[in-house]
Amino acid sequence: MDAKEQLVIDNTGLVYFVMTQCRIPHRCEEAVSWGNQGLWKAANKFEPERGWKFSTYACPVIRSYLIRYLDRHHRIGKPQDILNKERVARVGASSKDGETWVFATCVDRTVEQNEAAREVKRMLSELERTHPRMARAVVLRFFQQATLTSIAAEFGVCKERARQLTQQGVEWMRDHAA
Repeated sequence: MDAKEQLVIDNTGLVYFVMTQCRIPHRCEEAVSWGNQGLWKAANKFEPERGWKFSTYACPVIRSYLIRYLDRHHRIGKPQDILNKERVARVGASSKDGETWVFATCVDRTVEQNEAAREVKRMLSELERTHPRMARAVVLRFFQQATLTSIAAEFGVCKERARQLTQQGVEWMRDHAA
């Protein structure tokens, strides 16, 4: 076994650490695989002579691989997508380059799929009851694919305020998830 293999084996826990930060369940083997790819890339490009700790270098690389995985495989746009996905288990939120987006993680159970859909509906109705503008912004952005410009025009605010409303709504839903 060479030094890079040993480095990867010794730092496998970084993948799970970053998955926890991104709110991805550890039971999602496909996400673990993508995280491990990021770990291998970090090990191959790591230059210890620069004085960085490996974990400091590897975590952003692993995070970028996990975000790419979520973006490619588990982005949800419309409410029917939640019901039609074969492998939806839990809905959460994350932020990538200042843009907030909703994602679902994978598990192979239809019961959990229905629970995820019910949970999203429950959170949206509760958000609408307490913060109707935030709820409307979230629905427009993620379930009707509206742009920030069109949301801003509907609310009569600037584009930045529309982004803030959307992000606050998603954060509220994430914080109130069961």
